[in-house]
Amino acid sequence: MAQSETRVGIDGEDWLLNNVPTHEGRTYCGWRIEGLLLNSRMANAVFDDSNPLTQFLWRYPDTGLWDADRNTNEFVDHLPVYREHGLDAVSVNRQGAAPFGYFREMLEELQVSYSDDECNVQRYEHEILQPHRVHELIARAREHSIDGERLLVGTSYGGGRVPDDSVCEVSDFLMLHGNGVTDPARIANMVDETRKLRSYTPKPIMFTEDDHFNFGEPFNNFTAALSRGAGWGYFDPGNGAGGQSALGNYSDGYQNVPINWGINTPRKRGFFDLLSKVTGA
Repeated sequence: MAQSETRVGIDGEDWLLNNVPTHEGRTYCGWRIEGLLLNSRMANAVFDDSNPLTQFLWRYPDTGLWDADRNTNEFVDHLPVYREHGLDAVSVNRQGAAPFGYFREMLEELQVSYSDDECNVQRYEHEILQPHRVHELIARAREHSIDGERLLVGTSYGGGRVPDDSVCEVSDFLMLHGNGVTDPARIANMVDETRKLRSYTPKPIMFTEDDHFNFGEPFNNFTAALSRGAGWGYFDPGNGAGGQSALGNYSDGYQNVPINWGINTPRKRGFFDLLSKVTGA
């Protein structure tokens, strides 16, 4: 089947690719892996900066220049490598993501202006976001279809939070975030709490962002999600967490520009090695 003809679907709590559950028949540590969508947040794969005054911030160490085509091309070149390790999906944001990671003070000091809706949302969330209308937005999106096929819609929630009934009721799938969740038991509880919602009907539950690792431990945020039948998403901010110097070093993480899209650090190898074991890749 041609790549353009690939179909993504949902059957109960399972994700389907061309009508076949992901990881068909696979289990790990007695947990059912079939139907899960194992993913990685790689939001800046199409990042660019058209401002010549700030492009120097993203320069590659070997050329001293920023190159948007190189960034995307190197990402695309690594997609087969990710797939060989069992990765099902990557999250790429058209609007990009904070290229300084979590670091905010640097932005204020430099007064840098760049396309990053995430920063704007965090600063002005009380003015822009209207959580009480999220369910209305999803419901209206579901009314639209393309060539008679249904549009899948879902919503994501911040670290440690679960959706409310109004959102759960109208969503086809639910995306949770593990950011800020240091206890793997809380990851498991989040899935349990979501399934206990009054409005819950069988639908995929998945984490699309989690910056806690400990992949060498038998029970970590990744395996905690698997133990409850939920997919998990790797989010590696590199050295941009905790207020550290946040300029990309073309080595650490998959967020701070310039990004090395390889599996080139112990943290990245830890995730992909465990992913290979989970999926049997």
